[in-house]
Amino acid sequence: MSGGLELLGAADLTVADDVTVGDDVAIGGDLSVGGALTFANLHVTGNADIDGTLTTTFGATDLNVGQLLVMGLSTSVISGGELTPNIDPTKIDISAMTGYIVDYNSSAPLSATNPLITFVSAPARIGITPTFPVTWFMADSAGALVQQSTTPTPTQRRTHLPYGLTAAATAGGVILVDQTLPVIPSQLGNQLVDLMDKLGPFGDTTSNLLSANGVNLTFNKTAGTMFARAFSQVPTYQDPHNSVLAAQTPVQFRTITTNPAFFGPLTSILDVANYDQNGSGVITAVGGGTNNSTNFRVWGFANNTATEQILVQYGQRVYASLTAATQGIGSGTFVPNPNTVGGALLGWISVRHTATDLSNSAQAVFTKASKFATP
Repeated sequence: MSGGLELLGAADLTVADDVTVGDDVAIGGDLSVGGALTFANLHVTGNADIDGTLTTTFGATDLNVGQLLVMGLSTSVISGGELTPNIDPTKIDISAMTGYIVDYNSSAPLSATNPLITFVSAPARIGITPTFPVTWFMADSAGALVQQSTTPTPTQRRTHLPYGLTAAATAGGVILVDQTLPVIPSQLGNQLVDLMDKLGPFGDTTSNLLSANGVNLTFNKTAGTMFARAFSQVPTYQDPHNSVLAAQTPVQFRTITTNPAFFGPLTSILDVANYDQNGSGVITAVGGGTNNSTNFRVWGFANNTATEQILVQYGQRVYASLTAATQGIGSGTFVPNPNTVGGALLGWISVRHTATDLSNSAQAVFTKASKFATP
């Protein structure tokens, strides 16, 4: 069957062979095709049952709809499977659950058994006694209950449907914790964004290196990248999360305190004589002995303008020596400026308040931050 096709009202269409339609397809009832279906546009008011391949055209490309669907399928719970306390504190109840187990080998040809998609409907289970002090509950492809003491492996998350876990002082004892922990299939794109936003921006551990510029109070930064969600989507849509931080010799930056409204003027000179006392937001002279030192934090931001990519936050504590300052990196109490939530910590500059030469290791020390460093 080929050409244009239109069945209005509640009319059904049943064809035992292939259907190829070069124009739109509008069917008011159900569609049942025993072979392959190729169409330009398809609208079915009822159910569509196709035994063969479903192909649509997008632009100049013929798309296999089944293959596109398979690429987005994961083994996951669709509904139910909630763990709740039983009236007996040593037992747990599990509500009825439905889900799909997807056995998909991407290195093998797509076929009737690849992926093998199994619909699982497991009944409610009442008064289950956990087998272990910490017990993970899962359903297999037949809906049978599985208990184990270990966290489901990556393989098991594909071959089983995890319900969640319980924890008790001893096996068969009073349950102290019950937690439903299914694989959630909905809004996968937003789930990824949730993770990226929670991790926050971070820098490349092998680039963005800080160093002294010379016998002065300026410093250099090598070129590098940082991960910041969607910051480079325009114009680099094929690499939307990795932004380039330009090399600067010397670095131009603005100083910040804990006060989110304060941004110092653009400068390249490190203000070694001052700090932000106890994170009060007030720039204060360090004072005291010659060796008194502080730790400046250098933050990178995925801004398009190179001179607006670096912020330097004043230290909040005075150390009795440069060595003590370097040893205090990443420890103690520190209050990041709220604006740094959009930046990545690149490193620290530990420096004496009397320093005149950042290239002198007796006056200043540069420390590279790890990917997820404690500020």
